[in-house]
Amino acid sequence: MKKLTKKNLKDINGGAERCPPMASWCSEWCSWSAWQKAHCLNAVLDMPCDC
Repeated sequence: MKKLTKKNLKDINGGAERCPPMASWCSEWCSWSAWQKAHCLNAVLDMPCDC
């Protein structure tokens, strides 16, 4: 097995995505990527957001 470096991990599809701090407002949530919207927790009270 080959050891992976941090650069190798970031090159893997999906490996570079990270969850930002929890969004509380639509303005924060709308700035997220599609991956983040699908996978990260949010506490947006005024959902659904009109981005």
